[in-house]
Amino acid sequence: MDALVLWDASSDPEGDLVGYNVWRGYADPFGIPYYVAFVTVGPTTLQYQFTGLDDFKDHHFAISSFDEVPNESALSTDITKRVSHRLTLR
Repeated sequence: MDALVLWDASSDPEGDLVGYNVWRGYADPFGIPYYVAFVTVGPTTLQYQFTGLDDFKDHHFAISSFDEVPNESALSTDITKRVSHRLTLR
């Protein structure tokens, strides 16, 4: 299954934004998200589509931005999507 993650552009006051890390993960048994992988995209990209996600699991996503040094921002607010496979019987 797939999940499209969209975000607003960073308000980088220094103007040296290099890109974004789009984080993907799960939650521990207490519901606290942890991230297992990320994809790096350029500074003008404001969306990323994850494909091949595990069915029937809650997937967690967050965004961070980074500059040339590289300084990386704190993670954005976590968003969650439950991926469920639907079968159509005829």
